[in-house]
Amino acid sequence: MYNFEFTRQQFNCFVDNLNISRNSSFCGAIWDGYACWPPTQSSKEAVQNCPSYLPRFNTEGISDFVGREFAVRPCQANGEWFRYPTTQYQWTNYSRCQLQRGQEAVWAKYRLAISGYSVSMITLLVALFIFFHFRSLQCQRVTMHKHLFVSYILNALASVLWLHSHTIPGVSQVYCKFLHAIHQYTETSNYFWMLCEGIYLHTLVVVSVFREKQNLLIYTGLGWGFPALSLLLYVVTRFVLDDSSCWATPTTDAAYIIHGPIAIALVINFIILMNLLRVLLSKLRANRNNIQRYIGAIKATLVLIPLLGSQHILLTIALYIPNASVLRVLSYITNVLSSFQGFAVAIIFCFCHEEVGRITSLSRSKSSYHVDVAFLSLSNKVRAASVTTLASRLRMLPKSN
Repeated sequence: MYNFEFTRQQFNCFVDNLNISRNSSFCGAIWDGYACWPPTQSSKEAVQNCPSYLPRFNTEGISDFVGREFAVRPCQANGEWFRYPTTQYQWTNYSRCQLQRGQEAVWAKYRLAISGYSVSMITLLVALFIFFHFRSLQCQRVTMHKHLFVSYILNALASVLWLHSHTIPGVSQVYCKFLHAIHQYTETSNYFWMLCEGIYLHTLVVVSVFREKQNLLIYTGLGWGFPALSLLLYVVTRFVLDDSSCWATPTTDAAYIIHGPIAIALVINFIILMNLLRVLLSKLRANRNNIQRYIGAIKATLVLIPLLGSQHILLTIALYIPNASVLRVLSYITNVLSSFQGFAVAIIFCFCHEEVGRITSLSRSKSSYHVDVAFLSLSNKVRAASVTTLASRLRMLPKSN
């Protein structure tokens, strides 16, 4: 709902200033990504109310900004808008708009997100190590899991770097836009690799009837290739429609390019898995031994689909809820769901996997046996050597007269 108003403000800014001639003693009209700034006389400051048509600028108590305060954009003596010294990019001072309470809420969400992505990264790296270390786990199904884990690791890393870039004063526009693009790409790849997991299981159980060998190049193209095409279209659209503010401001048309395919992938995956369950229930009695091998993976995928899709449902609901308290709660929930997704994926697909549990417990038993044997064989030597070692160290101490 607010996106329409945001787009309307951009359009009005362009139309209202279309026929204004350029004057060297004035800074030209400009849209800075949040608000429209009219032509301003050199050596003067343009001042206006903080925008109220975006959620982060509204006056309902959840926002970081309030409409009764003012934003300032200085026009320099040379007829150019003020540029931030370290980056030389044009800059608007919105600091007076920001409430202390809003700042604390933003920093709380930032710390929560960084913590969530860090936990997800560590958990996923451990899970990847397990999959690569144990040869008995090497199969196409686990290879699919590896790709999914890598996509979540990259997304967590990109998200941390991108969020951190917004805490750096005057950060390079090229750098933060690059991080934003990578963040969008890795987020899309997360959902398309989940779609690949669903298609793989469906093909394995329904089409190929438990013949595990499939052409993984097709899945690689879908999981990594399609998000790249989506990203290319997104980047071009952002350059054309709204090339400002590190692309952090919402642009409806561009958002559809990313979130549209994600929503489609979630719906397709849900339909595939529902059909998969139907087929499994019909074949369970006749092929119980074969199907039992894949029950765990199917259960895991069924749990993850609503889990991963819930944040997009909540974000959509948030657009139409005017209540500030509800919006505040939803914003924290979506923050947690986004940052801890990788952790949930690693737990469900790796640490709760029966094969992984059996293999790791067996490995611990073998390690314990070898350690016990080694300890018994060395214990006598250690006891014999300990006195000699102590004596040699005593000889090195200074002697008293």
